[in-house]
Order: sequence, then structure tokens, then C-alpha cells
Amino acid sequence: MKIRNGFVSNSSSSSFIVVFEEVPHNVDELQKMLFMDEDFYYGPFNGTYEAKEIAQIVFNDMKDGIPSIDEISENFRVDLYDDPRVKDSSGQIDFDKLNEVEAKESEKEFKKFMDDIDGVGVAYIFNYGDENGPREADMEHGDLFKNLKHIRINNH
Repeated sequence: MKIRNGFVSNSSSSSFIVVFEEVPHNVDELQKMLFMDEDFYYGPFNGTYEAKEIAQIVFNDMKDGIPSIDEISENFRVDLYDDPRVKDSSGQIDFDKLNEVEAKESEKEFKKFMDDIDGVGVAYIFNYGDENGPREADMEHGDLFKNLKHIRINNH
């Protein structure tokens, strides 16, 4: 579980746990999985990128290998920052309560996620953040994995 420590910056990052029914063997196969027949990826911040360029980035990120169940579990976290259960009587976040509730809910959701993908394919973890420039910001906040089963985890 990730615990918030220190100051909060304006940059953001997200982890994506993405399930592939089949592991793509090359960039062209991955491009088809991600974008179907689209030639461009349109980011939410008005960036337009060649689909092949984005597929190449994701394909390169897959070269780290298939993560273990433990690695997926470590990256799996539900974000309950705005959940009323983690606020004290004055409406402020009780970070001890937040960490406790997030840990319990993350464990439940992780088990559900693993049951849902059991026998379906192979999961990979991707991390993208706006601190790495506009292209990664568009990858983080856009619908990059819309054609694949995935979960987005905010690391804000």
C-alpha cells in the first residue's frame, strides 16, 4: 500500500494494471489492441500523437516483464481520499483512518479484480505521469487503455 508522506505537489501520476488476453509480440499488434484501426491518439489536453508512437512507448514499458502477483498487489490501491468514512467530525481527513480504510478496501478490490481476470490473460503494470511532459500527461489522463480490461490507480 502507498502511504502519503511529505508535501503535496501539483504533479500527478497514475498506475495502470492492464490485462492483455494475449501478449503482443510486436508494436503493430499492440497498436491494434490499443487503438483498433485508429491512426492517432487524442489526449485530453489537446495533444495529438501517432498511435504507433504511443504503442511503441507502451511496448517498451512491457519489456520489464510480467509482474508477479505481489507486484500487482503492491501497486493496487483504491483512492478513498474523498470518502466520508475517512474524515473527522470537522470534515478534515484523518490520515490514519484513510490508510486503514484504503488498505481494507484495496484488499477486497484486489481479490475481486484477480477473480475477474483469472484465466483471462496476462496483467502488466504501467506508470505514467504529467511530470514527464505533455505526452505522458495525455497518456495518464486520457483513455489510452479503453479497449483493454484495466484499472487506473491515482498516485496523487
